Amino acid sequence: MFRAAIVRSLRASVPRAVRAPASLPIRSSPIARPSQFSPCFVSQAVRLYSAPAGLSKDEVEGRIVNLLKNFDKVSDANKINGASHFSNDLGLDSLDTVEVVMAIEEEFSIEIPDKEADGIHSVDKAVEYILSQPDGSVIGPPWRAPSLSFSEPLRRNDNVRRARGLTSSLTAGLADLRIDPGTVVLLVQREVEANSSVPIVTLDSLMASAGGLTRRRGGGRVAGGDDNEGSRVSSPTPKNGVPETSFTSEENGHKIAFDPRDISESEERSKQPKLTLMEEVLLLGLKDKQGYLSFWNENISYALRGCIVIELAFRGRISMQKDSSRRRFPLADRIIEVVDDTLTGEVLLDEALKMMKSSEKMSVSSWIDLMSGETWNLMKIGYQLKQVRERLAKGLVDKGILRTEKRNFLLFDMATHPVADGGAKDELHRRVRNVCSNRTVIIPPSPWLPEDAEFRYLRTITMVCAAYAANVLENALVTMSHEARERAFAQVDELLAEYSQWPFARRGGGSQGIGANLAQAVNDEVNKAKDKELQLEIVAACLSVFTRLDSLL
Repeated sequence: MFRAAIVRSLRASVPRAVRAPASLPIRSSPIARPSQFSPCFVSQAVRLYSAPAGLSKDEVEGRIVNLLKNFDKVSDANKINGASHFSNDLGLDSLDTVEVVMAIEEEFSIEIPDKEADGIHSVDKAVEYILSQPDGSVIGPPWRAPSLSFSEPLRRNDNVRRARGLTSSLTAGLADLRIDPGTVVLLVQREVEANSSVPIVTLDSLMASAGGLTRRRGGGRVAGGDDNEGSRVSSPTPKNGVPETSFTSEENGHKIAFDPRDISESEERSKQPKLTLMEEVLLLGLKDKQGYLSFWNENISYALRGCIVIELAFRGRISMQKDSSRRRFPLADRIIEVVDDTLTGEVLLDEALKMMKSSEKMSVSSWIDLMSGETWNLMKIGYQLKQVRERLAKGLVDKGILRTEKRNFLLFDMATHPVADGGAKDELHRRVRNVCSNRTVIIPPSPWLPEDAEFRYLRTITMVCAAYAANVLENALVTMSHEARERAFAQVDELLAEYSQWPFARRGGGSQGIGANLAQAVNDEVNKAKDKELQLEIVAACLSVFTRLDSLL
């Protein structure tokens, strides 16, 4: 047994002293520190199954009776005897009974399974259970009635019971060994009193005694002047003693742990729209009630791969390679590189980002072709992104915009994704009609495109051009008249021609007199992000690929 191994380890490591036991202060050790333990009960005895039997019925009964006399919820202590019922005689409710059973566990250093604990409702039942356990014995000084203090109600729960008393660096190692921390403290006290010396007990020595167990990484180093502090394996602690991954609440002093990367990621995500370009284009092409795209649309798959590259550029993950000679090549043939490999939290974007990071540098058109599977090179067929539309639809399901249904198509069943929340799609339609028909384009802030989002106007123009290339733009214009739709398509043609070159060929109003302020709005956004021009150059390159999409396919 582990406890026997601990006793043997302690006795072997401490030289015996001839003189009589003396009362010595206990030296602070790395794992046994008074400040580290705040047990609910203080006990002067430890139960060891490996020791010889020695507990009598009267002794067990006396300890339980004295335990109950110190329990402040017992209404009349005179009623406590060897046959007292916790509820009928002592007036304890079910929760109080649970606390008493847990106190008995602490008193005798045992763990009572829930099934047996439910049957302990009286003193005699508790005595019967204790005596039925193998080799019931105590070590330590003569027993004194412990002082009980139930500071708060305790729940009978395996996790709570096993976690009670485990703190800081003891949590990992003692959980592996299934050793109660109070047992370790009392064993140390016992060896001190028996040998008149102070043993230094470390978690490593306990592991060596138990043999063959792998220690998990513990908490941070405990401050103190221990001689063997340098020999401990512990996580580094900041110079000021306060972990960089926690802060203290002023209300109750509790420390809250966090990952510092979560803060930077949340700040970045607050500046990003809730829907990616790919999701917006897919949502425009999706049939509201049927929940699937047109079977005859061959352009949307290629356009979605282009949107992935654009979205990575908008998020600052990739940019054009900074080389002055790149201007000799067309936009689509210029090389792109990864400038920030931080994950975005979007599965498709992260998958594409990892591919770009781990492979050779290639041009914009090459990446779109490879991710679409448009290549004759069998060595690069693995670059193709699989099931992009289905994965985007499932992402919209997770965001609460779509739902999943199964539909029967003659010979087979297929998962479809009808619209569950039409607010996002209605907002998309309004933005598309706003850009395609209004002379002055004003994009009001919305939950899907916050006011502090970067490149709000350029994103909207890019979304409209991508939807046009994917042959899904018409779905947003069905409420317009035939003449208005024709003017809208002509306006998008002009936008695609203007923004598929770098620098953007900004013209006010175009031939239709639509979107007179778009050029100035985009110009302001670009001027605010002068350090991101190489990233915006990728946006223009992708739009230039969209201009020849029909010839490519």
